[in-house]
Amino acid sequence: MFVDGSSNAEVRGAGFILTSPEGFKIQFTLRLSFLASNNEAEYEALIAGLRTARAIQVKRLAIRADSQLIVNQVNGDYEAKDDRMATYLKEAKKLVSSFETFEISRVPRRKNKKADVLSRLSKEELAQLDGSVYIKQLDAPADLVREVA
Repeated sequence: MFVDGSSNAEVRGAGFILTSPEGFKIQFTLRLSFLASNNEAEYEALIAGLRTARAIQVKRLAIRADSQLIVNQVNGDYEAKDDRMATYLKEAKKLVSSFETFEISRVPRRKNKKADVLSRLSKEELAQLDGSVYIKQLDAPADLVREVA
């Protein structure tokens, strides 16, 4: 699965492409209608992709992402220092544990172009899609596990 997120003044979005060993693809774009940093958009893509893979009963999952921060946090090489990022990381790790095998690795941006395009589609571009891409609007951040103190 390839994942990417994007946040700028014009568009906030996330995208992922889940491909089976036989070549069947699920392409998904998420429109984020809430304020999100680029890293939060990256996590939105990852979490949506993990949830989709789990829902269709994927057992072995390899993820490719171009976000050094997200890949290294999920792999345990970096800490999540901000509370919101820590919450995203906790949810990602919870989802990762549901797969028999899981790996996440960083790829150069040029090898993640399709997921990048999905994360950056404007409303006008989304309206022109032919149904081969699933589109979902998120009005709030992913429903994340929250600790109650």
